[in-house]
Amino acid sequence: MNDRRHFFNLAACAMRQTVIDNARERLACKRGGDLVRTQFDEDLPDRALDAPQALAVEQAFGALERQDPELAQTLNWSVFAGLSALQIAELREVNMRTVQRDLAHH
Repeated sequence: MNDRRHFFNLAACAMRQTVIDNARERLACKRGGDLVRTQFDEDLPDRALDAPQALAVEQAFGALERQDPELAQTLNWSVFAGLSALQIAELREVNMRTVQRDLAHH
């Protein structure tokens, strides 16, 4: 179980960092930076936040990690690793309803 937790922690962390790096690049371009822009596959659903929103989400995640690390991990797995409540419950070794409640209230 620890190997799976570690894998999903790394996957979620990498995805989160990619989103934040992309947001920072977009903001730098708006300020006259000469960074190379990349495009995501057009077949992917358009769920991208604008750069200021993405950075605000990152700040909120940072605050949540300091306040409630377990909830932050649950949200990280859900948002950035795309795990279902059942998958998260298995990783956390808790009841799925606990995870659903955490996700619904936060």
